[in-house]
Amino acid sequence: MKRMRLLLAAGLVAACGFGASAIEPSHWGPYGNPEEPATRPYKAFWRGLKAFKYQVNATVRDGHRKAGAYGNVQFFRGVRRGLVEIGAGTYMGMAGQYPFPVEKTHTANEYIDADRRRAALADLPSTAALFWYGGLGSVGAVFGPGAVTIAQSEVDRYAMTPEERAEVAAAAAKTSLQNWEPDPHARNRQRPAGLKYSGPWKVLDEAPSPQVRRVTVETNPYSGDMIKKRRNGRIAD
Repeated sequence: MKRMRLLLAAGLVAACGFGASAIEPSHWGPYGNPEEPATRPYKAFWRGLKAFKYQVNATVRDGHRKAGAYGNVQFFRGVRRGLVEIGAGTYMGMAGQYPFPVEKTHTANEYIDADRRRAALADLPSTAALFWYGGLGSVGAVFGPGAVTIAQSEVDRYAMTPEERAEVAAAAAKTSLQNWEPDPHARNRQRPAGLKYSGPWKVLDEAPSPQVRRVTVETNPYSGDMIKKRRNGRIAD
């Protein structure tokens, strides 16, 4: 039975191999020898190592440009970018892609850096590992990345122009007006009340007069004075 399995696996490998095509060389050397595509994974890994050094130096320089010596905290962002360059670049090399220049940023890093929240989340694993192996133990690995994330955000904010800060504030104000209802199709509906509860409201007096004021009763059982509601037996089960 084991022999039959081995023969079947070998037959499948051979059948798939007949459909494979050779990868053409990307260039020819000065002496007429073609580039060997089989070495691309090794070239990509070597390119990733050089890109790691380049990304760390470039990110630290960018931090110095933003906030002087305080910009050294961008080192942790450069480490993340360098690790992504090694991993993603080597993966593409194993897939047969010719390594691109060291100065070019991989599309994976561009996607991560496109959203600052996503970038901060991606920075956490490598930052925690640096604190752990740096001798700060579990406490440093837990609280260190949070401090680094806050410091990096402050450096980015410090380098913003007034126009960029106004744009960020406008985006935050727009997000605060989103309607976070259980209905997923209503999440992006804006309302003047902001993030306050937008549940049903019952109006008892539609025509207020000087003697009778307009009274509204909140029908949401999970808001307001919960202790008082519990005493009155109004909390829904």
